[in-house]
Amino acid sequence: MDYPKSRRPYMMRDGSTQSVKVKVHPDRRVQAVVEQIREAEMLQAIDRLRLIHSPRKKTVVILCNIPLDIPVDELVTWRQLARDGRLAQALEACEKNGWEALPLAPGKLSELLPELWSTEGAAEAWLRKNRLNPSISLIRLWAVFVEYKPKWQRRWCTALVRHGADPRIALAAVLGVTAGDIQIREAASSEPPARAGTVPKVRPSLTDNPNPA
Repeated sequence: MDYPKSRRPYMMRDGSTQSVKVKVHPDRRVQAVVEQIREAEMLQAIDRLRLIHSPRKKTVVILCNIPLDIPVDELVTWRQLARDGRLAQALEACEKNGWEALPLAPGKLSELLPELWSTEGAAEAWLRKNRLNPSISLIRLWAVFVEYKPKWQRRWCTALVRHGADPRIALAAVLGVTAGDIQIREAASSEPPARAGTVPKVRPSLTDNPNPA
């Protein structure tokens, strides 16, 4: 049976108002059973993570767009969450080459990894479509965002620097300059500038799935 749809609101942590259409059974009694199996079981699974009293932060990604009775930090699409795989390939290349930093300037990406981005324009287009931020599990596990610039350059750039690595030394090794030539400042934002590159600051997140269960 193809159930009719009813609009349901999300409980957004920032107080904003967003909603989505969800399939709802026309009989309220049947719908109550559906919600017990669907929404209530998802909430029970999240409760089992013991989020409230945990000594460390935990990220929960809810892979459907059905609103639950739980605060949501951000809504993202499946594409934003899954991406196209080139970030993983780029970090694998860093491991293979012994790099502890990955500059995110389009020109540097194409120069360092031409097999992934054949031109600066290709790298720029990829960064524009694939926003990068610390909540992406791959980034969170591997690196932090750092703003840097060679001392002769006016514009600040953004790079991923591996956890525990000295940013100046790591970037100097990749860029082929000395550590003294690199200036570092704490990133003002979690996002790389100029949209060059975020997945959400999610605790938890919802993914916009066009086909809710």
